[in-house]
Amino acid sequence: MNISACIITNNNPAVIECIKSVEKTCNEIILVNTVPEFTLDISQFKNVKLFQFEWCDDFSKARNYSLSKATGDWILVIDSDEILSTQILYLDPKYDIYFADQVNSNVPFWNARVFKNNIGIYYKNRMHETIEHHITKDNTSKSNIQFLHNGYELSDEDMKAKLERNQRLMLMDVGNPIRNYHLGNYELLNGRYKDALELYHKALKDN
Repeated sequence: MNISACIITNNNPAVIECIKSVEKTCNEIILVNTVPEFTLDISQFKNVKLFQFEWCDDFSKARNYSLSKATGDWILVIDSDEILSTQILYLDPKYDIYFADQVNSNVPFWNARVFKNNIGIYYKNRMHETIEHHITKDNTSKSNIQFLHNGYELSDEDMKAKLERNQRLMLMDVGNPIRNYHLGNYELLNGRYKDALELYHKALKDN
């Protein structure tokens, strides 16, 4: 079983622990840096391939660039502030895509994170990128794979900056079907409850 881990990072030091968590499970680690400089020492890792990507306010384009560099039979997509907490021992080839259990601040939800390489799977949306457009009831299975996500364990200042970036990208992402829902969340977190309700009502009518 040959697995490529695909990681995009903005020179985030947390990526070192991320790499450690996938090192035994994955045959190669594709690390794509999205800021001008990469200053982290990854010399201890023998199976990491580092690439540079010019950030263009589009997470899908960065993800898809990382997929284009992967040579494994399977791809595992993990964020630089995540930890793979389970080893992958077997993937049934009758499925193309596996759901993993992503745990955000102790709240779990299913996310499609492991899939076959070289069958045309790619990401869509600038923000909250997804491969859901490839999922059918027959080609996908749940798994015991688990990711621990620490990206929201931030200072108030860093959280504010992250939310502002997310809102800016979501406003640009007109075709994203979950756009109104996430814009509503942003208004809710900022105490603008009337605006949040209006966006949630729009989200109820979205596909």
